[in-house]
Amino acid sequence: MKIIDVHAHVYPDTIAQRAADSIGVFYDIPMHMSGTLNELVQRGTAAGISRFVINSAAITASRVRSINDYLISAAASDPKRLVGFGTMHPDFEGVADELDRIRAAGLVGGDGNGVGRHMTAVSGAVFRAGVGKELINLCNKAVGLFQIVAVFGGF
Repeated sequence: MKIIDVHAHVYPDTIAQRAADSIGVFYDIPMHMSGTLNELVQRGTAAGISRFVINSAAITASRVRSINDYLISAAASDPKRLVGFGTMHPDFEGVADELDRIRAAGLVGGDGNGVGRHMTAVSGAVFRAGVGKELINLCNKAVGLFQIVAVFGGF
């Protein structure tokens, strides 16, 4: 059976534990992992997961590019197992350009963080840019038994 984790939050090692702890506090749930890519892959592999769609959330518009840069680098470190899914923020300027940039760099989509006045524009730009098609194709290639294991990456 092929198992793909399609929602794995990961963070740079230097901030991963703080990020995971903050998410636990925000959602009032216990965190059982540090949020690092290494721990995700080690534990996921032990659980039989063969591929991971990695992402992270930009809690401010100013962090969108740096987070996407991290996800581009992380996904490129093991492209047979890691699929990068970018981030977006409702207040980020230049949504369409950033979506073009992350797609050209190999990420398969972008996720808007939060809801608010700009999310309709962000969602529209995501669809117009055509991002996400690669993720759908990846899922379609997983023929036979397909299982989604969400929330395995520290969040």
